[in-house]
Amino acid sequence: MKKFVNKLRIGPGSGGFTMIELLVVIAVIGVLAVAVLSSINPLEQINKGRDTKKRSNAAQLLNAIDRFYAIHEVFPWGHATYGDPTIINDDEFPSGVYTVEATPADAYLIGGPDYTAPASGDDWLTGLSGTDEVKESFINQLEAAGSTNSLYVFKAAEAPGIDDSVYICFTPSSKAFEQQAVDECTLRKSLLPGSACPQAQGDYDSGTTFGAGASDELICLP
Repeated sequence: MKKFVNKLRIGPGSGGFTMIELLVVIAVIGVLAVAVLSSINPLEQINKGRDTKKRSNAAQLLNAIDRFYAIHEVFPWGHATYGDPTIINDDEFPSGVYTVEATPADAYLIGGPDYTAPASGDDWLTGLSGTDEVKESFINQLEAAGSTNSLYVFKAAEAPGIDDSVYICFTPSSKAFEQQAVDECTLRKSLLPGSACPQAQGDYDSGTTFGAGASDELICLP
């Protein structure tokens, strides 16, 4: 220890480190850095952060829709002021009125490169910010051009045997969230929108894991 301290001293009498010693230390640090990066998988951590943000956005939007319905007793897309006048008091998303994503076929798309905001006067998202359920900046963030944080809103018509809850889903990008999506489909496929769990119920019952017969599952709230 005393010898090591003497090498660190600067001035007369200090031995200093040799070039070989410095290279060895640098090599050891490099090996440790590679080992740490390999163990934490930076790309996976970045994707998990993106998925966490999408889940947060989905939760905020779902809560806003629930609050709007509790106050107005109608969903924003069927409201007389913020919805299309042809679907007043309609609970589901009529495919002929609003832009409906081709895949999943029964979902309303918000954000992403394929998203096109409805025409002025027909934008139910504006109703959420117009009634102060969410901030306008939040809606602008969801609708931002080129956004990769696409959300899918599902709302089926009220009918016997059909779950008419509002679901907001997103496509996971991290392995952890992808497996979570498969696990959710395994537990409650019959309750989630059909497009959220594209595999057959029997596939999930057999213990499907992501990448082994399942790859298009969505994370859904609630």
